[in-house]
Amino acid sequence: MAAIAELRSNVAQIPDWKAFVETAERHGMMPMVYRSLNAYCAEIAPKTAMRAMQDRFKANALRNLMRTQELLRIVGIFEHAGIAAIPYKGPTLAVAVYGDLALREFSDLDILISPEDVRPAIDLLLSHGYHAETQLNKKQFSAYLRSGCEFGFQLDQGDCRVELHWQIAPAMFSIPFKFQELWVRRQMLSLGEGAVTCLSPEDMLLVFCVHAMKHTWNSLGWIVDVAKLLQSTPLDWKVTLERARLMGIERILLLGLLLASDFFSAPLPQEIKKLVCAKSVRTLGKSAVEKLSLLSFKDEFSLSDHLFFFRSRERLPDKIAYAFRALFTPDLADWQSARLPELMFPLYRILRIGRIFKKFSSTLPRARAGLAPSGQPK
Repeated sequence: MAAIAELRSNVAQIPDWKAFVETAERHGMMPMVYRSLNAYCAEIAPKTAMRAMQDRFKANALRNLMRTQELLRIVGIFEHAGIAAIPYKGPTLAVAVYGDLALREFSDLDILISPEDVRPAIDLLLSHGYHAETQLNKKQFSAYLRSGCEFGFQLDQGDCRVELHWQIAPAMFSIPFKFQELWVRRQMLSLGEGAVTCLSPEDMLLVFCVHAMKHTWNSLGWIVDVAKLLQSTPLDWKVTLERARLMGIERILLLGLLLASDFFSAPLPQEIKKLVCAKSVRTLGKSAVEKLSLLSFKDEFSLSDHLFFFRSRERLPDKIAYAFRALFTPDLADWQSARLPELMFPLYRILRIGRIFKKFSSTLPRARAGLAPSGQPK
C-alpha cells in the first residue's frame, strides 16, 4: 500500500504529461507505464494522456501477437530444415520475464543460431518472404561473419523484421557466447499456440547485460528487463558468476545488477550486493545513468562510448583486444563509405583508421571548449 500511495503522489506531481509520455515511449516502457497508471492512478492522470497510452497499449498488444505468430512460423521452418534456433528478447522475453506478451515492446524478432547455420538460415528466410536489409559481396559477407553478430531481414508483405544472430555482440567486444553451450542449457517456453526454446535464466541474465552494455545502457527498458528477471525467476548465482568470470564479463554483469537494484530495488543476495559496490562498477554506473538522460540515441559510438566499453572489462587482454579490433576491424559503415574492388579489400582497414582519426580529431577542439563529443564510427 505504501508503494501505491507513493506512486499516486508522484503521478499527481507530473508537470508535463506530453514529455512524460514521450519519455516512456523513448525507453520502451509504455505498456508497463499504462498498465500501472490504469490500475492505480486512472482518476489522477489526464484523460487525454490515458487515452493516448491506451491506444498505444492496444496497438502494441496486437502487433506483438501478430509477430509472435510469425516467430512460430520461422522457428518451425528452421526446425523442419534441421537448424537449431533460440529466440531471445522479443516475445520470449515478454512471456518468460514479464509473464504477459502485451507488457513488453519490441520492434523485431531476434533469433540466435549457430555460425555454421547462417548461410542456410538466410536462404530459408529469403525463400519465405523476406529480403535482406544489407547487400554484401562475397568478401564482405565472409568478413562480416567473423566480425559482426547479426543480419537484418524485412518481411516483403507485412510489418515484421527479423534479426538473425550468430553472436550476442560483435567480435570487437571479445565476448564469445558459445551457441552449443547455450543450446545444451536451453529451456522450453509455451508461446501462443506453440512452444519455442529459450535461454536458461542464468544465460538470459548474462545476455541481457551484454546486450545493454553494447548500447551503453541508454534505455531504461533494458534495466527493467534485468529487474523483472531477478524478481520473477530464481537464479543459480554461483553458476551465473562462474560463467561471467570465465567469459571476462563479471563487471558487465555487476553493472546490470547495480542498475536494476538502484532503480527498481531488484532483489540481490548479500554476497552479490558486496560485489556491486566495487568502485569500478559504481563508476560505470554513473556513466550509464548519464546516458539515460540523453534525448535520443546515436547510431555511432562516441569516444566516451568506446572508453565506457574499455572500462567495462576487467581483464587486460580483453581491453587490449577491444581497442585493437575497434581500431582495425572494418564494418558496414566502412564498406559503404567507399566502393573498392575485391582485390583491394584489405585497404578498408586503412580507410577505417582514417575515418576514426577524422571523426575523433574533430571532437577534440569542442571537448576542450567543454562541448559534448559527436558520434563516432562503431
